[in-house]
Order: sequence, then C-alpha cells, then structure tokens
Amino acid sequence: MSDDPIDHSEVDARSRYFDRSEFVATTASVIRAARSQSSSSVFGLIGTWGSGKTTIISSLATQLQASRWRVHHFNPWLYSDAETLRWGFFSELRGAVPPGDRWNDTRENLENLRNAVVPLAKLASVFGFDLGGAAEDLLNPDRASATKMREKVSTQLEGLLDPVLVILDDLDRLTSEELLEVFKLVRFIGRLPNVYYLLCYDERTLIDLLEKTDLVGQRNERRALDYLEKIVQLRFDIPPLREDLVEELFEVGLRGIAEKSGAPISEADEVRLIQLLDSGLLDRLTTPRAIKHMFAQLEAFLPPVANEVNTVDFVLLSWIRTFEPALYGHLQSHRDFLLGEDAAFEFDKTKAKLGRQSRLEELLRRGEVDTTRRETVVRVLQALFPIVGGIASGREITRHRETTAQGITDKFYFDRYFNFGVPEDDLPDALVVAALNDLELDQAASPAMTMLEKHLQSNTRRTLEKVDHARNRTPLISLALIRWYMRQFTNLPIQNGWGAPRDLLSRYMADPLVESSADSYTELVQFSLEEGVECVYLLLDASRSLVGRQIGGSTEIELWNDRGTKLQAEIFAVLPPFLRGQTELPVFDQSPYTWQAIFIWGAFDQDSVRKFIRERVDLGCWTILDVMARLVQSTVPSGSGPDATSSISEFDPNWASQFVDLALARTELRAVTDSAGGLENLRRAEATPENRRAYVLAWLKKNPETAVM
Repeated sequence: MSDDPIDHSEVDARSRYFDRSEFVATTASVIRAARSQSSSSVFGLIGTWGSGKTTIISSLATQLQASRWRVHHFNPWLYSDAETLRWGFFSELRGAVPPGDRWNDTRENLENLRNAVVPLAKLASVFGFDLGGAAEDLLNPDRASATKMREKVSTQLEGLLDPVLVILDDLDRLTSEELLEVFKLVRFIGRLPNVYYLLCYDERTLIDLLEKTDLVGQRNERRALDYLEKIVQLRFDIPPLREDLVEELFEVGLRGIAEKSGAPISEADEVRLIQLLDSGLLDRLTTPRAIKHMFAQLEAFLPPVANEVNTVDFVLLSWIRTFEPALYGHLQSHRDFLLGEDAAFEFDKTKAKLGRQSRLEELLRRGEVDTTRRETVVRVLQALFPIVGGIASGREITRHRETTAQGITDKFYFDRYFNFGVPEDDLPDALVVAALNDLELDQAASPAMTMLEKHLQSNTRRTLEKVDHARNRTPLISLALIRWYMRQFTNLPIQNGWGAPRDLLSRYMADPLVESSADSYTELVQFSLEEGVECVYLLLDASRSLVGRQIGGSTEIELWNDRGTKLQAEIFAVLPPFLRGQTELPVFDQSPYTWQAIFIWGAFDQDSVRKFIRERVDLGCWTILDVMARLVQSTVPSGSGPDATSSISEFDPNWASQFVDLALARTELRAVTDSAGGLENLRRAEATPENRRAYVLAWLKKNPETAVM
C-alpha cells in the first residue's frame, strides 16, 4: 500500500479504488475554458490531508501539458521566511517564460520586478552572499518601481501563446504570516496575463490559520471563508471516496495481507469485522492516505504474529495505532483495567462502577480522543475489550470472562499485540501446531516436541490450553496425543491442591478421549498398563470426567457419559490382575497412584474392589489394620509440593465402607482396639503410618457401633 501518487492509472492496481480520472478531466476542461473568460485566474484544489491531491495534481499537469499549457510547481513550504518566499515565487515565474531570444526582455523584467519587490539586503543576510554592485543599484534613484516593472511584464506576457499554470501545494503547512504573503503574491502581484494559479490546500486548516491573523480574527470562520472567496475565483472540491469502494478495498486488502502472511480469518471473524465496518470503523478511512497508512501498519506488523494472535483483534488495534496513536500509547499500561484483572469483591458496587467509569474517561482524555470521534473509538475499544462496553453502560464487572481464541483479552496473548511478536519466554502457537504434526508422524524427539515438553513442565495449564486449541488445526491426532499425555504424566511436577499440573492433565485428556473411537479404548488401556500404574490412574481419572459430565446439551452429555462408561468397562476388566502385580508390597510401601486407582475403582464398582482388598488381606500381603489406616483421610497445604507434611483429617465410615466391610474389620481388630488411646491428641497430627494406625483404632474404640449411611 504505497503512499506514492498514482502516476499511471492504467497500470496502477490502486486506481480502481482511488480513481479520479473524471474529476481531473472536468477540472482540466474548466481551467482551459477559463482562459477565454479571464487573462489570469486563481483556482483552488480543496481536499483534506491525504485525500489524493498529489495524485490529482500529477494527472492534471499531464492533461494540461498535452493541451500546450506550461505547468510549473511552486511549493512555498520550502522557503524559510517571507523574503526568500518572494524570491522563489518570482524565480518560478521567470522559469515559466518560454526559452528563446524573443523572451529575453521578459525574463529580465521579471528579474527586475523580483528585485524591486524583494529587499536585497535581507536576502543577502539570509543567503550569505556579497551584494557588490547590487547594493549600489538598490540605492540608485533611477531604479524602476515595482509598479512600473509589473506593467512592463504584463504587456510582454500578453503575447504569450502557451498559458502558464503555477501550482502551489502544501499551503496548509504554512504559518499564518506566510499564508498571507502567498495570497498577496498570487492575488495582487502575480496576476499577470496568461498566468494562472492553482492553490492546493485543506480548507479547514487554512481557516484555522486565517483566524490567527488580525485580518480575520479568532472564531470568525465566516470572515475567513469570505477572504478565501476573494482570493480563489473557482474552487475544485475533491469528492470523497465512495463508501462501497472503501469497504471493498478494505476487505480485499485485508484478505491479501492475511493470505500473504498466513494469518487466518474465519467466517466468524469476517462477520465480526463487517459489523464493525458498518458501525463506524470506516469513518476514519475516508482518504487514500488514511487507507494506505492503515494497511502499511498491517503489512509491516501482522506477518510476525500471524497465527499467534487473533487477526481481527490485531486489525482493530492497528486501527487505534494508526488513527489514535496517543490512546494506543496508554493501552498497554492499562492492561489489568482493560482485562478486568483488577476486579475483585467490591462491597460498594455503585462506587466501584463510578470508579471504573472515571478511569475510562481518564484513559480517553490522556489518549486525546476528540469528542467528535469518541463514539467510534469507544466502539472499537469495546470490540477489543468487552469490559469497556460494560463500564460505559454501567454494568457490574466480574473478573472471570470468556476470551476469544488468541484474543487480546487473553492475558497470555495481550503483550504479543504490542511486542509484534511472541515474547521469548512464551510458547508460539505455530510451534505447538508443528509439535502436534510431528507427534502424528511419530517424531516425538523433534525440536518442536522437545520445546513443547519443556513448556508443559514449566507452565502446564497454559501449555495444555494451547495444545487443546491447536488440536482443531491439526489432523486427527487424538490417540497419539493421549499416549503422549500418559508418557508426560510422571514428568510433571507434583503439587497438591486444585489445579495441580498432574490433575490438569487428566482433565485435558477428556476431549481427545471423546473424539477417539471407542474401539481404540482397548489399545489405550493396554498402553497404560505397559506404562505403569501412574498412567492407569491417569486414564481412570480421565474416565471419571467423562462419566460425571453434566454440562452441555443432552446429546453431548450422553456421548461423554457413554464413552466414559465404555472406557471404564475396558479398564475394570483388566484392573484386578494388573493391581495384583502391583500390590505384593505392604500397604504403606505402595505407590500413591496404586491407591488413587483403587479409590476411583471403588467409587464405581464397590463389590469388586472390596473383594480385591479382602483377597490381599487373606493372602497376607496386607493387614486389615494397614488398610483401615490407609483409609484415614489427610490434608496438605494447597499448592505444596511432594515433600509437604500431611495432617490427619478424619475417618469417614461411609467412604471407607466402599473398600472394606467395617463390621468385619471391627471384629478382626477388637483385640487391639480396646487398648487404643484417645482421638483428640491425634487430630491434625502428622499423617505417618503409625499415627494413622493409632487414629483408626481410637476411632473404632470411640465408635463401636457406628452405622454406615
């Protein structure tokens, strides 16, 4: 999206959207016709900054030159003060005179007119040259006046066959004093036969400049317009871009950049973007320059984050960066506010609501958002950060909200939008996709897989979220992914409490298990047996999520429950013989995952697990006291690691009865129960095997006839 003028519309792809050929042709025709009505005129080409004036000037000059007009360009912005500006103006007029001896006198007289108008002493101080003989000429009483010189030049230029058009661009970049100087030169001194002028400017800016002069005065727009009408005889207002073409250009341009960079745009993204375009996003895309600058941002910064951010969110943020740069500069420092991360329990909700509204107002004020643009800007902010809509409407704000996939409201993705890349300590989504593809190809040792495993261990939750998202962009990978999850289980850190890494893994296995064919469960169960009791427990824990599913539509719930039941049937069929091989050691020498597997088994098949445990006791592998002691529940600090000290919590007879016959256990332990101590000293004691045994005996002594509910 080049910002250069369109010089050759027939070969420039932009010309279809920025076409001004009819406007240029009409303007050229009017200028040519003006020669028959006036020997000299001043025209105005009026358009906002970026509306395509440079392109129009180029095309207009080409058409007029083809009609034997001599076109010259004078840019007053290039001159530093009024004296040099006058010098440059007359130098340009002198250069507009045709070559040849016939016009030597005219060129000389224009030079004399310039010398009469421009104080040479000041020019000498500006340019730093020695006046020499010119100083004597300046003091010569016979030196011709500016009026006489102008009359001579006017007479000579009447014979000019090819008219001259002097184009003055960038008038809206001048100071107020410089602008008045240009008007004086053009309207009063430079009005010469066969010399015409085209003044190019943004009218709003010129009005502001004129209101700063004593000639017009502040807040006197009508007087400023009246003054401009005296200077410009005929105005050519550049027509605005057609809205339908702007929308088409935006869509075509965005698709092109997305395809080139590989950034995805879903159907839902397209619908969302079209709705935003219709609701005011196009209001700032009314000039060729605005559109080009917007797409220049996207061309430069979207490729590095393609597939790493939500494309529509990035487009919206680029819109803010392009048209509201001051606001953009404050967004990253307001991260917690925009994401709602600072929302907590608030007793005075009215005060909290007003506080957020005040912060939003302050953000817009610091961002220098003009009141005339506020509504559109807030709408774009709301599309990026839904919390803004809630604040603006006075709704209650909660901390936990759903986020768009890879969206800017996801705290793990937020910084990517401002860094134009993935932070060094983050896991690129593209790497996750590559790793899953390698996994499907049985390349588990690839660099991508190695990096994925590293991140899984250091940031389990985030990595699992990314893998879960990436599954939708890879081939059918469920079985390979489940096997990989099971292999990674023991590599994850041991942590206690909700959200522990190993517990998270079983939750994220649920979706792939549902997506897998039920016929594959036999293979998966066999794989878990080969990997060890930890993987058997993991598969059992995941099956519990399937069976216990209660959220979703009835069809979805039925599918999950059915798959969970089938998976458990496969596991329970082989679990007893597998556990027999794991339970030769005493109770407290067993892997904790052996007991975790037994606990899940007992929750679904009480009779079988009771029978299994009784078998272990009868064979002498375990004692009934150790089994009962193992059923004493304990607690550890949430978030603690594997070395945390656990404390005795309670003995729940209802839960314990899933695994043992309590009446039978009482009978078998009666001899040692009578000599047991009290419970009070053991509550919250360290849950060592000795303390557990003592606690369960004390409990049996205190509750000799407790009924099981």
